[in-house]
Amino acid sequence: MFIPYTSLLPAVARDLFHGDEATFSWFESAAGLGAMIGAIRMASLKSGENLRYRVMFSALIMGVSLLLLAYSHFLPSAILSTVAVSFAMMMQNSSINTYIQTHSLPAFRARIMSYYVMAFQGIFPIGSLLTGAMAEAVGLKNALYIMGSIGVLISVCFYIYLRLHIQRKLFKIEYPQWRK
Repeated sequence: MFIPYTSLLPAVARDLFHGDEATFSWFESAAGLGAMIGAIRMASLKSGENLRYRVMFSALIMGVSLLLLAYSHFLPSAILSTVAVSFAMMMQNSSINTYIQTHSLPAFRARIMSYYVMAFQGIFPIGSLLTGAMAEAVGLKNALYIMGSIGVLISVCFYIYLRLHIQRKLFKIEYPQWRK
């Protein structure tokens, strides 16, 4: 839900900050800087880190950063919010990719990754189209607020899911046979 936010950056630069190509280039540069910092951070992680929590926290950072971007009235704060969104997006995408590759059976890894890449790359244009339509229907700021709110909601729901999953493992709670 957040990744197509990049398709809104030209409108953010023009409509929210009354900028031109130079303003848009600042947003694109900020997105690139955030992604680069996220990639460096991912490369520095230890191999035993819990990637599920990294995905959850990245979703939370992305959601909050999108809310801050929508709320920003000054260009520097909007640029910093864009850096934070892109940082978290890189962390989340890399964590998901790493988790899938390390938790899939070697015999099926190539198939699983092909489906993942197909879904990831295939859904981006559709998400961009829907994001643009949403921004057109409810306004640019409201679209960013909606995207950020959904991101925060998803991360809270994922946190609750992870906590219940951990409790089930700790207390060895078994689901009924029909749930398996």
